[in-house]
Amino acid sequence: MLRTEITVAGLAFHHAVRGAHDDLTATIDRQRQTTANGDFAYYVDIATAMSGLPRTSGSAIQWLDDAHTVQERWRDLVMSRRRYLQSAR
Repeated sequence: MLRTEITVAGLAFHHAVRGAHDDLTATIDRQRQTTANGDFAYYVDIATAMSGLPRTSGSAIQWLDDAHTVQERWRDLVMSRRRYLQSAR
């Protein structure tokens, strides 16, 4: 299960970098289903943050920093990768 979720989390990053919003939404929905028992539920919040979407309502995840700061950091990671790939062309 953990290996699958790590793979799906990587896929979410890939979709976010590509700007593939439909694929990213489908990946987040899959993560939401597979983490419904609470295990690894933070993957949904990370994928949501990478996408720039609002934080999942009712999320029980508590970060060390405030949610806005965490979302900005994940989004910055995606945008940095996107800029890198564009400059490599």
